[in-house]
Amino acid sequence: MTIKLQDKILQLSIKTEHTDDTQADDEKGDYHFRERFLGEFHRAITLSGTADAAKIETVYHNGILIIIIPKVKA
Repeated sequence: MTIKLQDKILQLSIKTEHTDDTQADDEKGDYHFRERFLGEFHRAITLSGTADAAKIETVYHNGILIIIIPKVKA
């Protein structure tokens, strides 16, 4: 994951890789299969005000990316 902030443009790039995860429980007869795909995501977002690039924070949890961008104090 790459996050860049230049002027008022926030650029986000994410690259994922394909993985398979298989779990089988013969005693119970349970079978779980999880698959993730290879791909790239690029997005550029124009911010309405000036942001402090040094204080950007990110949190990724359960497939959700949160980006916290503090404003520059005038």
